[in-house]
Amino acid sequence: MRFLVSGGVIVVCVVLPCALLLWMLRTRARSRVYFASIALLAALVLVVLKTSILGGWYVVGPFWPWLFTAGFVVILLWRWQRGLPGAWLPNGWSRETFLTGMNAVLVALWACFLPFLARAGAYAGEPLALAAPLRGGTFVVMGGGANWSVNHHAFIPFQRYALDIVEVDGLGFRAAGLSPEALEDYRIFGQAVVAPCDGEVLSVVSDLPNRAPLDPDTLHPFGNHVVLFCGGSSVLLAHMNAGSVSVAAGESVTAGQLLGRVGNSGSTTEPHLHIHAVEGKHADGRGDAKPLLIGGRFLVKGDTLAD
Repeated sequence: MRFLVSGGVIVVCVVLPCALLLWMLRTRARSRVYFASIALLAALVLVVLKTSILGGWYVVGPFWPWLFTAGFVVILLWRWQRGLPGAWLPNGWSRETFLTGMNAVLVALWACFLPFLARAGAYAGEPLALAAPLRGGTFVVMGGGANWSVNHHAFIPFQRYALDIVEVDGLGFRAAGLSPEALEDYRIFGQAVVAPCDGEVLSVVSDLPNRAPLDPDTLHPFGNHVVLFCGGSSVLLAHMNAGSVSVAAGESVTAGQLLGRVGNSGSTTEPHLHIHAVEGKHADGRGDAKPLLIGGRFLVKGDTLAD
């Protein structure tokens, strides 16, 4: 399973762009429309992978999109300098005609992401302003935003604006390896989780065990977690380390106070912090989804939080 997941990320994020760029470089296009269809498909794939839920750059390295973009520009200029094909359209019912049509279909499919990516930050309703729930590192939003193109939580109504956050090192990697077995190899594991607001502790779960990576506990989706009531909303912080929760239901907390430490409990595939908010007072963290501003920003996939 671990090999399949890692391999899938590498294929989508690295092999696919490389293959498209190589196709642009090596194609013996006889028509401009055919070459343009290859270039447009490559450009769309690069844009969508850079910004959407399909891009796992915190796994393989955030430098890849920049390398691919530079490669695309260099190849395009080189092909232009060599001279574009003389004919505009493919010749009759040829192989180029078929491939041009296939590319047109693929371009249309990848372009479906674009309207949603353009509205990734377009939340509805009054947001809840919070402070950062993590300190002492550089953190990246693994999943988050206003719709499904950047946030897998968007399919669950009360988690519509939820964020999944990981810690990364100086090169942008969130772990020692693509998919390590040891929880300690993930940078965020054991990181302190602090209250993002002044408020009241509504509920606490603290006795669930950590899970191995890629072995989620679907019976307890949030694992060890804390629900706070602040600003008229309930804020849930989930997937904490077993036995690390340091507050109890009914307590008052202040922003910055230690709540617990990041673990891998609940329905999670690897250590990260999950946070979402709902309107009103709900000890189970379920209700009408509330958009979040953390540090004054509505965060989407790929955004960075740092001290």
